[in-house]
Amino acid sequence: MAEVVVRALESDDWAVLRELRLAALAESSDSFVSTFDQERNDSEGLWRRRAERRAIAMVADEAVGLIGWSPHADFLELIGLWVDPARRGEGVSDALVGFVRHRVAATTGLELRLAVAAGNLHALRCYQRTGFQVTGAQDHPTAGPLLWMSDNPL
Repeated sequence: MAEVVVRALESDDWAVLRELRLAALAESSDSFVSTFDQERNDSEGLWRRRAERRAIAMVADEAVGLIGWSPHADFLELIGLWVDPARRGEGVSDALVGFVRHRVAATTGLELRLAVAAGNLHALRCYQRTGFQVTGAQDHPTAGPLLWMSDNPL
């Protein structure tokens, strides 16, 4: 297995983010609340702002995964995890989650939470493997049933 390197994006990386995010939305449309059609025409300015809270996974100079985070008053939400299908099962998702846990959540002291589609068993197993536990459920108006998970449930 090749080494996975995760790095935080900056606003100037907006084009890399756009390419990966649109690939994720096209390939795994059922895994996200947003859609390819909703995001493909977003402005450069919006992509630049998004890039400031995203990280990518690189394998041999190829971008193969993406993750984001969104701060809330009392927790940090992990968002938008995606790994290129050709690289699944190689530790990319673990590296991305670990990056957010150790480089972002640890510096804020906030609990890390996420929402996952209830029917996305592959993602659910991934999050459980990386230390998350189901803490609740919610019906989303467009995404359907979601499970809330935390890495530090009370």
